[in-house]
Amino acid sequence: MVMESQTMLTTITALSPAIAVDTTATPTEGAPGTDVTYKINVTNTGDCTLNPVTVVETLPAGMSFVSATPVANVSAGLITWADLGPLAAGESKTITLVAHIDSAASGKLNSTVSAKGKPIHGYGVTDDAYYTITALSPAITVDTTATPTEGAPGTDVTYKIDVRNTGDCILYPVTVVETMPAGMSFVSATPVANVSAGLITWTDLGPLAAGESKTLTLVAHIDPGASGKLNNTVSAEGKPIHGAAVTDGAYYEITAPTPGITVTKTAAPTMVSSGMNVLYKINVKNTGNCTLNPVKVVDTLPAGMSFVISSLEMEISEGQITWSNIGPLVAGESKVIRLVAHIQEEAVGVLNNSVNATGALPTGDYVHNCGTAQVIVIGGICITKYNILSLLPHVQIQHL
Repeated sequence: MVMESQTMLTTITALSPAIAVDTTATPTEGAPGTDVTYKINVTNTGDCTLNPVTVVETLPAGMSFVSATPVANVSAGLITWADLGPLAAGESKTITLVAHIDSAASGKLNSTVSAKGKPIHGYGVTDDAYYTITALSPAITVDTTATPTEGAPGTDVTYKIDVRNTGDCILYPVTVVETMPAGMSFVSATPVANVSAGLITWTDLGPLAAGESKTLTLVAHIDPGASGKLNNTVSAEGKPIHGAAVTDGAYYEITAPTPGITVTKTAAPTMVSSGMNVLYKINVKNTGNCTLNPVKVVDTLPAGMSFVISSLEMEISEGQITWSNIGPLVAGESKVIRLVAHIQEEAVGVLNNSVNATGALPTGDYVHNCGTAQVIVIGGICITKYNILSLLPHVQIQHL
């Protein structure tokens, strides 16, 4: 008997597992504080089921994890979805990841994502993708100047406020707030501002492009009674399209002088008879906190008296003796003028001698004060005379 051989054929199907991953982000750029939403799409591009499927996202320095859907394991910048479940041929799944641009981040932030799928038999397959986010550097500066830098009550001060976008992205909106100090009040603003309880607010200066600046003009008034240093502050805030707002502040100091002047006058002797001379001492003092210059003094002689001499250079006209400038007088300084007048024969009764002092402030304003001294002419009484000129040693005599 002859045995015939039989051949059995077995067919093996060689599968072609494959996986693809891609990612997108919104927004693609943002300032620190921006939340970026990544969409990670994982697709089984092969011809067999993949199980398990693992996805790992590596966040760059400068970004931190916020949330993930589905839930992920987070450790040291690695966000891992350990098992997305079986992924049939042609099937895809989308992962949502939210990450935060950190406060110190800048420049290009490159994140990478890798996907790995394991067929039932054979080696796993992988794919990678990356995405670049630009971390912007928004910045804003504000500075202010004032003219004049000092002024008496009643002075209007004009502030120029310069707001500049010193960052690399547009700022919108931009808000500026000026805080007026006690002792100053609002007059006007360009552009128009909101005014409330000492706060002058420009709520929207419009979009400010990178490198762009805008200038605001504010006029404020130094109120009656204001004195010393008046410090005003200004703050600016700009908001990038994405991310946290940026701020800056500045201040400027205005000096409100407290001007003051006094003039006092004494006479010796105070009881006189006709033919005698009277010595007047006129004391002019700067009682304020700023220099007065010029300082003008005018003495008015009453009827019955005539000028003899003065210790300082002066002018005289129709009984008025004028010292056009005895200044400058710095704060606290005083100056004494000695004046000798003669009692004329026809003089009788009480003779009142008045003096006025006027000092000019650096701002152009003036302060005034006046004083008086009187002598009594007593007729028919013999009064001992003395050499009053001896009270003016080393004085250049000014005659009528």
